[in-house]
Amino acid sequence: MTQACNMQACDRDCRLGRWTRWSKCSKACGTGSMKRFRFVRFPAVGMGKCPSRRSGKRLQFRKCSNGPCEQEMAKPLVCKSQVDVSVVLDASGTVGPDGWKTTKEFAKLFSTSFEGADTDAQLSFIAFSGPKSLKQLDACTGKGGQSVDLATDCKIKMVSPFGEKTSTGRSKLESVAFMAGTRLLSGAMEMARSEFTLARRGSTKVALIVTGSRPTKKWATYMAARQLNRAVDKVMFVAVKSNTEAVREFQRWSTRPSIENVVPLRDFKYLNTVDMVDKLVTSICDKVSKA
Repeated sequence: MTQACNMQACDRDCRLGRWTRWSKCSKACGTGSMKRFRFVRFPAVGMGKCPSRRSGKRLQFRKCSNGPCEQEMAKPLVCKSQVDVSVVLDASGTVGPDGWKTTKEFAKLFSTSFEGADTDAQLSFIAFSGPKSLKQLDACTGKGGQSVDLATDCKIKMVSPFGEKTSTGRSKLESVAFMAGTRLLSGAMEMARSEFTLARRGSTKVALIVTGSRPTKKWATYMAARQLNRAVDKVMFVAVKSNTEAVREFQRWSTRPSIENVVPLRDFKYLNTVDMVDKLVTSICDKVSKA
């Protein structure tokens, strides 16, 4: 009598286990990938099939990121001339919190061009906005004879005067919050002009103004610009996101030729760059060197 045996199918596909957990991101910063696997739990038999190790049925990827990488930025040129530069920074409402953050980052990068061996520079930092009420605006421009506090009432702040270390100025600037408010550029110009009474004899005196929209109190700004131009060797503007009318006004208020002393920028992302700093430094200083 014959008895059948081995009646099960001779061919059988493999059986896969569960997916593993996702791996760690492949990069410490920037965009990388995570992966997970499925291992073979029971191998294929006979003519049975089994996905390869690289098959999407056994290996999957997905994008991941641990945040952007901090790219090493090329260093800007170093000024080797004797200069006293007052940096006037717009912190008014139209600049916005992000714009103010970028403005401060630019100022800090710019300041590094005036430090190091064989440098001979003084920097001061002024931040400005302006009061919101017409009464306070009039008081801050000298109308009515009312006494005002420039920092509290007019939102014009001497962050760091000439004579302080540049590193101290950077630290103080970092703590200056976004001010919002109007744009009382005339008051900031007056403060800068007063600051240049502390400038050194024989130094090149430059007022660098980083702003954007047209200022409040246009006539007062015109008069302040005239006085500032008489007190310094050069008045320069970096005009960020300025319309055509604003750029024309800055050209009238800057030192001539205005094409060299007014730099229009379409967006704040073009401000905090080595190229931008180098362009300004080579206009301010007649002697420069690589860092």
